[in-house]
Amino acid sequence: MLEGVVSAVAAALGAAGIEAVEAYPKRELCCLDGALVCVGVKSAKGLPAGFGGYLGLGVDPVTGKCGELYGARCVLELALDVYAGTGAGAGECTRCAGRIPAALGGLPEGIKISSLGFGPAAPDNETGLFKCSGVLAAAAYFIAREEEEDGVFSDFILRGSVKG
Repeated sequence: MLEGVVSAVAAALGAAGIEAVEAYPKRELCCLDGALVCVGVKSAKGLPAGFGGYLGLGVDPVTGKCGELYGARCVLELALDVYAGTGAGAGECTRCAGRIPAALGGLPEGIKISSLGFGPAAPDNETGLFKCSGVLAAAAYFIAREEEEDGVFSDFILRGSVKG
């Protein structure tokens, strides 16, 4: 479930023109021209959704089938680490971090942000780049559907996202 939240945040940043990857990137960070945001889970805690997670009956908008809906809720902190090459400098980290709040307006409705903050940009000894660390605190809401005829549950998916 959490990978869906990380993917949604990275996708929202990408849609706003901010290069973002799910942490930890499979490519080397040493060759950055501009800024790159690495999105990862810092902490997460599942919470009861009330009534044993039961939400009631609902019709699947894709199939038109009726089924019982169950919900789950998670409070989490995501790490948003902004990296920039030494040529771009600390200023590029700060500029990129400043664009992130507006970009997060494109998140699915199942992610509710409670706070977002960034520290100062500084040289990162581990990567040799500049780094500005941020934390996004949010609640994520998930839905699973039990199909009426066979009683099989679908996977929990992030509310407001489309299962592909």
